[in-house]
Amino acid sequence: MKWRWPFADGLGSHRAVDDQFRLNLYKTLQGFAQSSTVLSGAAQPGVVGLFLIGLGTISVLMGAAEYWQRAKELSAYQSVPIWQSRFIMDALIVALSVFLFGAVAFKLLWP
Repeated sequence: MKWRWPFADGLGSHRAVDDQFRLNLYKTLQGFAQSSTVLSGAAQPGVVGLFLIGLGTISVLMGAAEYWQRAKELSAYQSVPIWQSRFIMDALIVALSVFLFGAVAFKLLWP
């Protein structure tokens, strides 16, 4: 017996649920953009995407700052290396997020 998401019973296959989940926000905003509904500047898909990228970047930065602070506090009691794999991965995610934010912002400002 294959495990399935509990809410997927009436929605078809597991793959269909994944596809629906991944594209739901994008398809909704794209549908508004293609319809006759006039969206304000803040509700356009690119602006919403930029907001979500910025929000994710800020949350990852907050996590990195918290990790850095806890590592400094723990170093008073025992040797804790700050440059562990989770901090390096966090730094890479922040760098990629900032690059993605800049790329989307550049595309929105200069189409």
